Amino acid sequence: KEVHDGVKLQRIDLAKNYRSRKEVVECVNYLFYRIMGRDLGNVAYDKDSALYLGAAFANKEQGIPDMAELCLLSDRVLVMHDGRFFEEIPGESVTQNDILMAASGVHTEGGRAL
Repeated sequence: KEVHDGVKLQRIDLAKNYRSRKEVVECVNYLFYRIMGRDLGNVAYDKDSALYLGAAFANKEQGIPDMAELCLLSDRVLVMHDGRFFEEIPGESVTQNDILMAASGVHTEGGRAL
């Protein structure tokens, strides 16, 4: 533990990233290796502080992980069907099933068809 201005500091490395794809983790590491140091962030960014992939995702072509991220990050989802706006789904309750059903022309509530 380090002491700074009379306060004990403890370094906590968050090495495993379970929410991001390999490309995101690699990009973050690329940037942080170049900008982080004792003069910025007071952390020497090295192999001990670098991020490592913690989750396996399906192939991006399958589309499912992107939809899961959309569900987690959105405050609402506007769904189109037959080239027109069809349904707005609140973000706090949106599921992949809701999006797929609405995109197929089925109104949903809580994952169930109406």
